[in-house]
Amino acid sequence: MKGSYADNSQSASALTLMLLLSLHLIRRAAYGFFLGTHMLFVIVAVVALLIHLLAKSGIRYVYPLAAIGLWTTNCVIRLIRVLYHNAGRRDSQQNQASIIFHERPGTNSVSGLTLTVWPKRPVHVRNGHYYYLYFSNMGLRKKFQGHPFVVSWWDEPVGSKTIALSFLSPRKRV
Repeated sequence: MKGSYADNSQSASALTLMLLLSLHLIRRAAYGFFLGTHMLFVIVAVVALLIHLLAKSGIRYVYPLAAIGLWTTNCVIRLIRVLYHNAGRRDSQQNQASIIFHERPGTNSVSGLTLTVWPKRPVHVRNGHYYYLYFSNMGLRKKFQGHPFVVSWWDEPVGSKTIALSFLSPRKRV
């Protein structure tokens, strides 16, 4: 029983902070901060839960370990999928993306942009699908951070698969 109250409060504090930082306003304003703190607090909560359960008798700790195993399996499957869709059949000399800036009439300010992506392999797209796009020229810290974009339209169907995806992005207001 020693330390179980401290472990409970650590886990509860981490989950409460996750709830507060998951508010839409915070998530929208600072998605990278939200994602990093969310992952950190999940790790704190699970470790505190494991410490709490290991102090007790029985095999109750198996359930959090099974959850960690399922989460790890999910991450490995996503990584394999990302590698499969990005290791490609297309000519590596071809552009993988293009950006068109949209200006407001009568001003020089940008109101948004259209990002068109040509995936290495054809993909099946439906209404409402979103993709996490990774931008490799944003420095090491942000190189592996995906940003979710909803597909606005797609071009050039090949059978039931698409080879060009277009995304609209409005100008961020700071």
